[in-house]
Amino acid sequence: MADHSDTIHMLDELRNAVGKDQERFGRLRSQTIEALSGLAKRDVDFLMRLLQQEYDRARTDKRSLLVCEAIGEVFAKCGEPKAAPLLGAMLVDPTTEGIREDLAELLGEIDDAAAVPFLIQALSDKEEWVRAKVATSLGVIGDSRAVAPLKALLKDESPLVREYVIEALMQLKAMDLADDLIDILEHDPDVYVRSVAAYGLGELRVKKAEEILEKIINDDSMEDDLVSEARRALNKIQLSTE
Repeated sequence: MADHSDTIHMLDELRNAVGKDQERFGRLRSQTIEALSGLAKRDVDFLMRLLQQEYDRARTDKRSLLVCEAIGEVFAKCGEPKAAPLLGAMLVDPTTEGIREDLAELLGEIDDAAAVPFLIQALSDKEEWVRAKVATSLGVIGDSRAVAPLKALLKDESPLVREYVIEALMQLKAMDLADDLIDILEHDPDVYVRSVAAYGLGELRVKKAEEILEKIINDDSMEDDLVSEARRALNKIQLSTE
């Protein structure tokens, strides 16, 4: 049986450094991730047990959440799908506040369909950056189950989330997205969200968007960024039909 005492000691040291010297913690974290990356190639099941143990410990010692996040990064670096269900469960656990944004991103890097139900559930997270990162990861994984829940977030209260959702739906090649983008371009109150919609219409070469794009370009009251994006989108559409 392999002796993993050095690994256990390393995790204890990392945990004990949380909330103290930030520079030392960062250094220890980098060293830990490097060491665990080698372990992941030799004994991924042991690393899974370590993740579970730290997650269990985090219920009484919140410092373990940052240890979990570091172990999760190791799994993401090696693209290990075994970790997706446990990291997904952590993502939707309300006690993991502080690392959920990172967990959402790590699940996208692992890129395994087992994470999709957890990511969809996390689209209702109270933190806008979590919802945004979840949307991005769903776009990366590319599972069609995410399309309808993502479309529901086109009306999210956060402009940031709406931007990320549009980009995710573009990656997913969602059907009927053109109509949604035209509606956003016409009615969304945020100029940056509207600019992303204009970009999407250009990428999709949506012929029926020409009229609204021309209207924006010729409206002197429109913001420069939106006008520029509308112009680029219109050029793409017109070039595609020549």
